[in-house]
Amino acid sequence: MYCKRSPLEVLKERNWFKKKKPRILIVIDYENLRFLLDKLNVLIYPDKIGKSILDLLSGSKIIRKSFYAGVFPEIFPKRQEVFDIFSSAGFKLMLKAVKIQGRKNGRTSVKGDLDVDITVDVMMHTFGNDNEFPDYDLLLFFGGDGDYARLFERVVSKTSKQILIFSGIGNFGLENLRLVEANGQAIQYINIAEIVEYLGVYNYKRTIR
Repeated sequence: MYCKRSPLEVLKERNWFKKKKPRILIVIDYENLRFLLDKLNVLIYPDKIGKSILDLLSGSKIIRKSFYAGVFPEIFPKRQEVFDIFSSAGFKLMLKAVKIQGRKNGRTSVKGDLDVDITVDVMMHTFGNDNEFPDYDLLLFFGGDGDYARLFERVVSKTSKQILIFSGIGNFGLENLRLVEANGQAIQYINIAEIVEYLGVYNYKRTIR
């Protein structure tokens, strides 16, 4: 009987991972990721995010799990439920007030832009010499889009670290695609839709955003 393999298992079979027991940094840009999850009508179960990679690479260690998201109770009153789930799973919550961009046809347009915060933190983990930002070998980045292309390029061109970007078709960005094509041994893209069943999910109401 044919048994479908996860994209992570395929990478392992191809000997993509440089280290057998890498130190792993997990970063979630929820403001990008939630749009992809809305389309799938699922939310990744956070406990599985770390467990899946630890099971695959026995002996590896997660040095930090960071969850970046916007906060605005009047618009997203149930978002605290999402925060609590990730916090309980050991994620460090990095929260920021959501900005209202405008209102049209009775709908409110908002943006919680944490790109700079995430970029600075990843750069500190990568190039800093500070115990507050421990070093890593493998970055798992959930929700990466074209805005992060310069960050990813800097990491893979100046270090021996590897990056796995979990995003969606149409959200990944042409800049990142070109980077993967040119530096495939250092950075890879995985379609979030292809890993949902492996990371564990639960259905959720779209009002919980």
